Amino acid sequence: MPLKIWTGLLASAFLSSTVLPGSSEAYTIYLVRSHYPVMLVFLIASAGNILGSLVNYWIGRGGYRLLKNRIWGFSKKNLARSRLLFRKYGAIALFFAFLPVIGDPVTGVAGLMRYPLKKFLVVVAAGKLFRYAFVIWLFYPVGK
Repeated sequence: MPLKIWTGLLASAFLSSTVLPGSSEAYTIYLVRSHYPVMLVFLIASAGNILGSLVNYWIGRGGYRLLKNRIWGFSKKNLARSRLLFRKYGAIALFFAFLPVIGDPVTGVAGLMRYPLKKFLVVVAAGKLFRYAFVIWLFYPVGK
């Protein structure tokens, strides 16, 4: 199987999980319906999507300095309150980071709020794996 098919899937999944517009589902469904190895499609799409979310996280981490230095008008009290709220409810929000529109910015906010990286990876990976498992399950050609 050509390498460009797999790099295309990785790139599509990666870009679709950044704040850039795009979706990897159509390409994922095409590959599944075209009888490419389902497990490989699942793993590559999930990996690309997780990596894209990690980029958002690190961009958010870089933005923390701006908040801390009150460049955006956040007081230390508001920043501390926001971090506390994200630590409390962040895992739920991050699991659903696969949802369109709201999902991508949430991964950046996690970095901005200094959410622990290990927890971030576990929760985001679980959500992204669920996403592609569900998409593949919906469109897997039955009886083939």
